[in-house]
Amino acid sequence: MLGYDRVALLGFQPAFVRKLHETFGDRLRVTDLNPGNKGKKYGVDVFDAKKCNKKIIQNSDVLVVTGSTVANGTFEDIMAMASDKRVIFYGTTIAGLAALMGVERFCPLSE
Repeated sequence: MLGYDRVALLGFQPAFVRKLHETFGDRLRVTDLNPGNKGKKYGVDVFDAKKCNKKIIQNSDVLVVTGSTVANGTFEDIMAMASDKRVIFYGTTIAGLAALMGVERFCPLSE
């Protein structure tokens, strides 16, 4: 195991869902704000973020979170709910804020 038993992906991203599901299987939970992304995708249930984020965050060891949280107004709430979790952001929307705030960010193309 990679040191994490339960992983949450907050913000549906197909490539991440596929790869995280390969690695973590049924220990992966996914949420999204877009109603079009709800349901089963790539073998994983995608839950309504508004209804399920709190419980999923509480029951996860690490969070992989879209940088779009900055644009959609959910960044502060997620950070508050995840104060005792490892949070890894992804995407260009969070790049500047991540650098300024010192939050962890994954980008395979950055140095």
